[in-house]
Amino acid sequence: MSGSTQMIVNGGFEGSTSGSVPFGWTYTNPGCTNSGVGKVKNDNSKSHSGCCCWQDDCQSVRDFLRQTIVTVPGQVYIISYYIYNDDNSVPNSATITIT
Repeated sequence: MSGSTQMIVNGGFEGSTSGSVPFGWTYTNPGCTNSGVGKVKNDNSKSHSGCCCWQDDCQSVRDFLRQTIVTVPGQVYIISYYIYNDDNSVPNSATITIT
C-alpha cells in the first residue's frame, strides 16, 4: 500500500527482551491458574519474519495483548496478523477489538 504508515509499535516484537512483555504493548491474563504466563520468545522458526514471537504459556485461558492507536473517523485502516499453531489438537484464534 503506497504511502501507508505503520501505526502499531513493535508489531513483530523485535527488539524486545526474550521472556518479557514486548515494549509498546500491555499484557493481561486475568484467569490464568497455572504458573505459565505469556512472553516474548526468540524463535525464528515460529515467527512470521524476524526472530521474535509471542508465546502463550497459560493453556487454560487466553492472553490479552493491547495497544492503543489514534485513528481518524472516516479513514480506512488495514490490520493484519500472523498466528503459528504448534499444537494441532488445540485451535488458535485471535480477536481484534476496535473501540
